[in-house]
Amino acid sequence: MVNRNALRTVAVAGVIAATATLASPASANTYMVGTCGSGYTLQEATPTSTASAAATGAGIIFLYYSSATGKNCAILRRDVDFIAAEGMGITLRVDNGQSATDSSTLYRSFAGPVYLPARGHCVSVSAWTRGFWKDSAYLSDTNTGGIAWSHCG
Repeated sequence: MVNRNALRTVAVAGVIAATATLASPASANTYMVGTCGSGYTLQEATPTSTASAAATGAGIIFLYYSSATGKNCAILRRDVDFIAAEGMGITLRVDNGQSATDSSTLYRSFAGPVYLPARGHCVSVSAWTRGFWKDSAYLSDTNTGGIAWSHCG
């Protein structure tokens, strides 16, 4: 005979697992395309925003670093509920004056990756996404964001 408490425990565990799967963070709701390649470690991920609403998340900026090569890599991925009808762009800067940009009015899912060597230097990232949210197609929106000078070393 099956123990009822054991069945309850299994049922509760199943509900918790299903809830955890459904309640995923905003960054998991981005298109997972475009990568930096092997050997890169995520340093920071931050959402873009509008002037009227901070951190709305039409896009997520990802900054990676490879300790083997000393290079940083940046990618902008859009949220699946945002239509980037007017494009996307990302710029990676190093405090020694170097910069790398990837942007186009034709980009719809991601911009980047952009790479720069930055061992011993600080980096910053800026990005933009233009378009509209699926539920408000009549309201054009520009989201911008960035990562301030940081990740020095």
